[in-house]
Parts: sequence; C-alpha cells; structure tokens
Amino acid sequence: MQQIRPIAHAARNSEGQWRDPHDLEAHLVDVASLSAEHAATYGADWARLAGQWHDLGKYRQRFQHYIRQASGFEADAHIKGEVGKAPHSTAGAMLAIDRFGKSGRVLAYLIAGHHAGLADWFGGLDARLEDPKSRAELDESLVENPPADLLDSGDFKPDLAAIPGGRDGFALWVRMLFSALVDADFLDTERYMDPEKFARRNAWQTLAELAPPFDAHMAALAEKADPTPVNALHADILARRLSKADHRSRPDQTPGQSDVAM
Repeated sequence: MQQIRPIAHAARNSEGQWRDPHDLEAHLVDVASLSAEHAATYGADWARLAGQWHDLGKYRQRFQHYIRQASGFEADAHIKGEVGKAPHSTAGAMLAIDRFGKSGRVLAYLIAGHHAGLADWFGGLDARLEDPKSRAELDESLVENPPADLLDSGDFKPDLAAIPGGRDGFALWVRMLFSALVDADFLDTERYMDPEKFARRNAWQTLAELAPPFDAHMAALAEKADPTPVNALHADILARRLSKADHRSRPDQTPGQSDVAM
C-alpha cells in the first residue's frame, strides 16, 4: 500500500477545486521557526520546541482520516479511523512532560492550549493530562513514526530559574510564549489557507503613502462637522498636532519636549 504523507490542512481554491494539501512536517518546522523568531528576546528555544510539537497529534490515523475523508478532501483514502472530530493538541503536551518532567509543564501548557486558550494551571491542565485519552493520543501519534528531527529536542534544557523576570515575571513570560506560538500557528496556517491575504501582510503602505488619504479624510470630516464650540476645539487640536509633527526642536529644547500643553 502506498504510504500516505501526513497533512496539516486542506483547502479548496477559488474555483472549488482541492489544492495541494499543507504538509504536516513542513507546518511544524515553519511554526517552530516563526515562533522562535517572535520570542527571540525572551525564550526562543522554548517557543521553537512548542511550535515543533504543537500539532504532533495530527500524525495519528484518526486525525488523518478526519481531514482526508470527513472533510471530503480524499474520500477514498485508505486510512482506518473514527469519523468525527480528532483532537490533536495533547500529544505534544504529553511528550513535553515525558521528556522534561515538571519543567515540561510550561511547554505542555502552551501546546495544550494553542486552540482552546490557556487552561487553569491546576485542575484544568492536570485533569486533561491525566485523562487516559491524552496518553492514547501521544501513543497513536508516535506509532506513525513522525520524523526523528521533529521529536528531537536537541540541546534544549529547560531552566525555570533563568526565565526573564524570575518568579514575579513567570505568568507574563508564559503568556508571551503562548502569544508567540499562537501567532506563528495562525500565520503559517493563513499562508496556506489564504496566501493572498498573507502576502498583503508584508506589503503595508508607508506612512508617506498613507498621509494624503488621511489628510483628505480628516478634511472631509471637518467640512461636514457642525460649527459647534466642541468641533472647533477638535479642529484646533488637530491642526496644532499636525503642526508639531513637522516641528524641529529648538536649541533650547530637550529632545521630545513640546511647548504645547495637552
């Protein structure tokens, strides 16, 4: 039987035809890279591994059956499994705890919540990871032999004593890592699902290009505004702010100092 390459997403083009699927290994590699880039100043190694393992559960046959058959992408795929939803965000969380113990709970917290949001640290995450179905999700994923490079944690050694902000900064740090992971996952998925929208994200207009339509819009609003004292004050404030935007500091001013009290 021909080996079926695991996929992460499937989508139709504008004509309703199925496009080439989003390769699962490529998705995990790209999310890991982008997540690490987002967290470059506060935890790139943590973010990279979270991205690398966040969709590990998609290797299980149940998910591949779901995305290929239940979605209609490949109705005759020779994959056995249950029809219906296919949870996939717990396998990587279980692997993190198996690999790193207590320190792995941070990665588990990020991975397990990358779709549903961060659960309660106690009671929420614990209950989920103690569910036998979570262990089965990891086992079923590993039996499909994901690429060894994806399972490899390299030289990563989680050191909770070295996190930015120490004990007081822990909660914020975890949320920043979570944001890095979720944003990377969203962007890489969008790159496949809606490449035109993704491309527009990297083609923003410059401020110089945006200034003329902004000025025209504000001028139009001023013309339509009733001549009330409040509107006159708004117009004066706007005019003074626009004037100061081009202002060059005088020798007797410190950088950033303004002679307008607002």
